[in-house]
Amino acid sequence: MREIYTHPFLRAVAADVASVMCSYNLVNNSWACQNSETQNGILKTDFGFQGYIMSDWQATESGVLAVNSGLDMTMPGDIVFNSNSSYFGQNLTTAVNNGSVEMDRVDDMAQRILAAYYLLDQDKGYPEVNFDSFRTSDVNNTHVDVREDHDM
Repeated sequence: MREIYTHPFLRAVAADVASVMCSYNLVNNSWACQNSETQNGILKTDFGFQGYIMSDWQATESGVLAVNSGLDMTMPGDIVFNSNSSYFGQNLTTAVNNGSVEMDRVDDMAQRILAAYYLLDQDKGYPEVNFDSFRTSDVNNTHVDVREDHDM
C-alpha cells in the first residue's frame, strides 16, 4: 500500500488539502470509510493530516465503527437518500452517551471540520446557508447563484 497507493495522499497532505474523501470499496476487507489503518493510522498519524475525512455519498456503512475509525463527516448525511435517518446526528449523540464514542473524538471531528472552514476563509464573503436536505420543503431552501466570480 505504501509503495504504490499512499504517495498521492501524502502529496495532498503536504499541499495543505482541507479534506480527504473515503470511498465505497473495501480496503483489506473493511469498508474504506471505517478502515482505521488508513484513516487514523496512515493519514492522520503517519502523514499528520489535520483536515477532515468525509465519506463519498452514501459510502458510510456504520456509525460508531466509522467514527472511531477516523471518519469525521458523513455525506450527504442520511443513510439512504431521503430517509431522514443518519448514522450521525441522534445516533452519534446516543453513542457518546452510552460510551461507544468518546467525547474527545467528537471534539476532534468538529475541530477538523472547522479548521478546514477557516483555512479556506469560508467565514468571509460566502452566502448564508440556505438549504436543509432533511427538510426540502423548508421556506429557507432558496436558490443562491454562487457562480459570480468563478471564471477567474
